[in-house]
Amino acid sequence: INLFDYFFLTEEKVSKLPTAIIKVETCRYQKSISAVAIPDIKWEAYILITSKNSESYAPTNMPSDKDSFGDPIVSDENGKPTRKNIFELHQNKARSTGVKAKRINQEFTGEIHLKCTYDESKHVKDYGAYVEDKIKVVLDKISLVKGVLDEISHRDRASEGRAQGVMSVLKPVVGDAKSNTALPVFIEFSFPTIRMGGGWYWQYDNTEKKVKCIGSLQFGFEPLIQGKGGIDLVAAAEFIPPVKPVLKALNYVKKGAQWLSENTPVNIDAELYFNLYTKGRVDLRRTIDFYQSRNTKTDVKISLLFGIELGFKIKATIEQVIYTKNEKAGGDEIKKIGLEGQLSAEVESGFLGTGTAGRDSQGEYLQLSLDFTGITLKVVGKLTIYRNGKKPSNYGLNNRFDLIDYKKDICKTEKHYVL
Repeated sequence: INLFDYFFLTEEKVSKLPTAIIKVETCRYQKSISAVAIPDIKWEAYILITSKNSESYAPTNMPSDKDSFGDPIVSDENGKPTRKNIFELHQNKARSTGVKAKRINQEFTGEIHLKCTYDESKHVKDYGAYVEDKIKVVLDKISLVKGVLDEISHRDRASEGRAQGVMSVLKPVVGDAKSNTALPVFIEFSFPTIRMGGGWYWQYDNTEKKVKCIGSLQFGFEPLIQGKGGIDLVAAAEFIPPVKPVLKALNYVKKGAQWLSENTPVNIDAELYFNLYTKGRVDLRRTIDFYQSRNTKTDVKISLLFGIELGFKIKATIEQVIYTKNEKAGGDEIKKIGLEGQLSAEVESGFLGTGTAGRDSQGEYLQLSLDFTGITLKVVGKLTIYRNGKKPSNYGLNNRFDLIDYKKDICKTEKHYVL
């Protein structure tokens, strides 16, 4: 039996289900009762496809004469810069994002579950692996098509234009983009995330005298569109006075690292980022109730968040090159001792607007609501320690603190019915 023949039971399929004629006799009457065998199958499906990386990242007006701490770039005796400048750091991220975005099949990940239970849940059939293989084939094809379209449409140039477009809007505030007072901004867009999930089975409805589907299916894009734009506060410190004291305090960390690097064999590389940003996001979700159509609805959520993020990365290692005769090692082996770590903090607040289109006993309606997301603090840290002759040890933390609680429905309209 092919269970997929009973994935969805249409009226046509129900009419073709096996029918048994049962004859009933009494001392006075004879009757024939038609009995239809309804498959005792329950389906469950869940699919999540999301990207690990952003679709595009476009910076503009980033200085090439400052390092990530806002200090002037210093060169060594050979004229080579000792640290990467802010322009180079943003360009590397933009280049990495562009390369990864073209490898859509490798950068997309997700969860896929599809199973059915039958015979009073005594048997379970899981099709997840089969479906996952098919999805990978589809992503391979999408990757090829996307690469061609990116070349034809010059997507990379268009991404740069987004950031430049933002600067044109801000020109009355920050001045001409060609002047020294143009703020360094960045724009980042994300791929949509696809979600689908639900469960359903079939049951005879005594009221309507027919087989009906019981259950629901929910699918949507969460997000459908997501973008982030911000100002690099390190690069813009001379235009935003409150930033300078923060950078001055953090600069002591940099000076300590420089002293340690100059007076010990430890190689130290440190990087700082300090950004003011705003994020926008649009989610689209459709819920279908197979049994009660009035519960079917569509939700559109639009969020606007504002935040500030501060992060610090450091790498302090001693690398020793040991020459060996092992062909597999390529003739030499690099042993590393030390640590690599990063710590970041982010404060965020904003609003979430929801528009719901549904149906009730009075007809189709539209309802709007607005939530305050509160103020949250996120702290993320990661540390890797390298020891001689041992595997690297990894440590991490990921904490979230609600400084001000989430406030739901600070503004909500009545249901507006569509006539």
